[in-house]
Amino acid sequence: MGIIQIRDKGSVWINTLKRARLAKKTIKNKALLIINDYADICILSDCDGIHLGQEDMPIETARKILGNDKIIGISCHCLKQAESAQRQGADYISFGPIFKTPLKKERKAIGLKELGEIKRKIRITFFIISGIGIKEMEVVRPLRIKRIAVCRAVCESNNLKKEIKQLRNCLN
Repeated sequence: MGIIQIRDKGSVWINTLKRARLAKKTIKNKALLIINDYADICILSDCDGIHLGQEDMPIETARKILGNDKIIGISCHCLKQAESAQRQGADYISFGPIFKTPLKKERKAIGLKELGEIKRKIRITFFIISGIGIKEMEVVRPLRIKRIAVCRAVCESNNLKKEIKQLRNCLN
C-alpha cells in the first residue's frame, strides 16, 4: 500500500484540515494518509498518522495525543537522529536530504555515505527523501533501498502513471 503525505507549510490551519478531510475521502483507504506537523488535524480528519520534523513536538508527546493506533514518523538528517527516533518509538523515519532539492533549500544534501550505516543500524522502516527521481534512483539502486519519498518527480511529471511505474521498477 502506498502512502500520501500532506505537507503544506504555507496554509492556515483550517485549510489544512479541509485538505486532509478531502484527501481522506478521496483516497478511500487505497493508501495511508499522513499529515505533517498537526496531531489535532490527524485526529479530526482520521489520518493514519503524523510526520514530524526535528523541531516539532517530541515523538512521546505525539504518541500521548494520538495513541498507539496512529503512525508516527520523523525526519532525520544524520545517523544520530535516526537512532534517537528509533529509541523513542517512531514507526518510521525519513532520511535526507539525499540529493539537493529546491524544496529544502536550507539543507545541504547528505549524499549516500551514511545510507550504509542507516541500513545496518536502523530496524524501523525508513525512506530516503529529497531530490529523488528516475536519474537519482540509478545512483541509489546498488544500495538496494526499499522505500523512497518523492514530491517533484511526481508533481512535475507529464505522465504520472508512467513516472510512478518507473520509480517502483527502480525499487524492485
